Amino acid sequence: MTLETNLFFIDDDGTAYLLSATNMNRDINIYKLDTSWTKPVLLVNTICKGLHRETPAIIKKKTENIISSVQRLPDGIRVKPCIHLPLI
Repeated sequence: MTLETNLFFIDDDGTAYLLSATNMNRDINIYKLDTSWTKPVLLVNTICKGLHRETPAIIKKKTENIISSVQRLPDGIRVKPCIHLPLI
C-alpha cells in the first residue's frame, strides 16, 4: 500500500481518522486512529474505488461528512464530491 496524500480529521467525539489516497491514487481509505492519534487501528472504509482520486478533503454538514477529492481526467483535473457519509 502506498500513501500518496492524506488528511487528518477529528470527529466531534474526539475520535481521529486519517483519509488517504491509496493504491496509486485509485482509492481513498479511511482509517480510525488510536487514542493518541499516532497510528491507524482500523480500516473503516475504502471509498471511490478505482476512480483515481487524490487530495481528499472532508466537510461536516449537519449529520453528514461530505468527502471531496480531486479526480484526474484525460482532459484535466476536476474537484468534485466523492461520497456523502453519515457521521462515522
